[in-house]
Amino acid sequence: MIAAHGDNPGRPIDWVQISSTGQATQGEAFPGTRRFHMRPAFGAEANAFLDRRSLRLSGETQDRFIEEFVRAKEQAA
Repeated sequence: MIAAHGDNPGRPIDWVQISSTGQATQGEAFPGTRRFHMRPAFGAEANAFLDRRSLRLSGETQDRFIEEFVRAKEQAA
């Protein structure tokens, strides 16, 4: 993400929206557990990242990876 946007990061509002999406999944904005919402919201993007590296995860390991994937994405934004 950083390499792709290093020369032209685009509009600040786009990064605010990415950051806000991540923050919403951390709070009580969603009923139930955070992991329950992480897989539907970010699972496809995280799995595409893993697919490019010929990796597959499942269950608890996949859920933990998705959480860390989103955390890294937020830090990059």
